[in-house]
Amino acid sequence: MNPADTYFGDNHSFNWTIWNETRSYFGSDTISLLEAARARAVRLKSAAAINPQYKSSENGVQGTLLESAFYLVVFEDGAEARTEWVHIMFGGVLV
Repeated sequence: MNPADTYFGDNHSFNWTIWNETRSYFGSDTISLLEAARARAVRLKSAAAINPQYKSSENGVQGTLLESAFYLVVFEDGAEARTEWVHIMFGGVLV
């Protein structure tokens, strides 16, 4: 497991394990606000489950929601973000 958290020594490298967990919630050509929120909530829950020092303030959680809002706005195609574009931004071409 590579949790990419300061507690584990590396919070700055791209983490494929985390990204693959997150993108597993994006099951179609576009990502809805609900899918993005669900993926983010699961990610926060996963971080809390494996990191004994995990803590996040309400402001911190809202900050992570803004990260999701960013790609939803930037890659918007109608009311949703194109999954392929989000994947390219975070990790590469979809296979």
